[in-house]
Parts: sequence; structure tokens; C-alpha cells
Amino acid sequence: QPIVLVTGGVHGTEPAGMLAASEIYKQWVPRKGHLVVIPVINVCGARKHSRYLKCSKETATSSQSMPDKNSQGQNSNDPVQVDDLNRDFPPNEMPKSDFANDIWDLVSLIRPNVFLDLHEGWGFYVQLKDNPHNRLVGNTRFSKGSSVIAAPNALKVAEAMVDEVNKGVKDEKHKFLLSTPPVEEGLAMHLYQSFGTISMVQETTVKGQPLELRASQHLIMTSKALKELGFLSKKFRPATLSKTVAESFLKMNKIAQHPHHPMNNAKTEHPKRHHDNKKIPVADDLVSSLVV
Repeated sequence: QPIVLVTGGVHGTEPAGMLAASEIYKQWVPRKGHLVVIPVINVCGARKHSRYLKCSKETATSSQSMPDKNSQGQNSNDPVQVDDLNRDFPPNEMPKSDFANDIWDLVSLIRPNVFLDLHEGWGFYVQLKDNPHNRLVGNTRFSKGSSVIAAPNALKVAEAMVDEVNKGVKDEKHKFLLSTPPVEEGLAMHLYQSFGTISMVQETTVKGQPLELRASQHLIMTSKALKELGFLSKKFRPATLSKTVAESFLKMNKIAQHPHHPMNNAKTEHPKRHHDNKKIPVADDLVSSLVV
């Protein structure tokens, strides 16, 4: 039967994907096939607010201070490179780190037909896409926030995702855009190139937007993808998350929130709802995060 893999928390500074993936883990049941969810891959980074895997003094630093020199925004001689899980899967090579190898062993067993990787950017791609840039990570003039970045075989589905999430975005300067392809050394492209997986990277935007809104946008995009591909009923409607749920998620899972993130700086009209706030399984034990 077909398999969908959903991941959150590849970067520990991007909690919206973690929150959305935990909601999917606890609440969603596919109408066909299997749904596999890893809500928080980079647990160490999430708890210390680090983009990177190793939470040493050197690596638990803002990504804006990291040197990046090649086309994907990384210096090939920089030891930090192996700490960025989304740069650990070079094409036609083995993963660069031991942890990435463990991830690849797992996904190679699963061989998902569909992969959705939930991320965040600092700014809005629609506003910044034309700015000159030679790197992505740590660039103060460029961000792919508010976009769906699709592998070549996922463009039609990604377009539907963008259309769906934009129904709830009133400000034209905050609209989502379609982009392609995903970063060359990320898991999404590695899965696409290895198994032909329909791969998409979802990016919400931190700037000026509360966590519960960003996580809800992830749920809208993910559900649209799974409806388009027949894994969910067309009548399925994802939950709208509340500020209370977002705060509880961060606290119960010991996930650090950057002091400049706008969780308490933006108003939202999302209604509150009852929610099961049990602690979610994270990647301390990857197998415990599987939903079949």
C-alpha cells in the first residue's frame, strides 16, 4: 500500500512544523495506505533553539552568523555543514552524518510514495524572491518563507496546496508561492532522486506571525496534498490551532522559543478548541514516531 512520510523539526528553530506534525500524528487517519509521521527529528536543536544537530557552543548559534559559500549556502570545508540535517543528503552519495545515516536507513525501509517536510523561513518569499543572493542559510536579504518547494514530479500537487493556503491569506505581500526544486542536499530531493518519491518542502514565515497561525497553515497545505493524492477524504478539514495549544506544545516538549519570534506579538482570530496535549513522541526513538 502507498506510504506518506511527514517530518517536522529538521531544524530546531522551526517549531511550526513540529506542532503541525504532532497534530497530524495524533489526529489524522488516512483513508488508504499508511501515514508515517516523525514530529520532531532534531530534538537536541529544538530544545536549545539551534538549527543544527549538535548543540555545542559552536553550533547552537543563530544561522545568520554561519558562513555559506556554495550554491546551496554552505561552505564545504565548514564543520557546521554536517550539523545541518537539510544539507546532509548529497546526490549520489551516502549521508554525511551518523544521524543522517540513521534517518536514511529508516526512510529506505519505508520507501515513501509521498514526502512532506515541514519547515519555516524568516521572511516572505513573495517579497524577497527577486533579491540577488548566492546563499540561503543566514541571508538577511532572502528567504523562502511562505512557499511550497516541490520536486519536479510534485508541481501539480504543490500548486493546489499554494492555492488552498492562500484562500486564508488576505495580504498580497504574505501570499504563498510555488518554488522548485528543493535544496539539492536535502532529504526531499534525495528521496525524489532515489525512489521517485513525490517530495515537497513546506515553508511558513516566522516574521510577524504567531506560531498557531503558521502551524495551521502547515495543516492546510498538508491536508490539501493528501486530499489531492487520495489519502484523505475531500471532505476532510484540518483543525485550526489556538495559542493555548501552541504554548502547551512548546512547554510540554521542552522546545525553546526564540525571544524574537512573534508568538505573543501578533493577534489571531482562530477559535480555541479542546485538544489532547499529551507529550508527543520525538526522534529519541524514531520507531516510536511511526503511525501505521
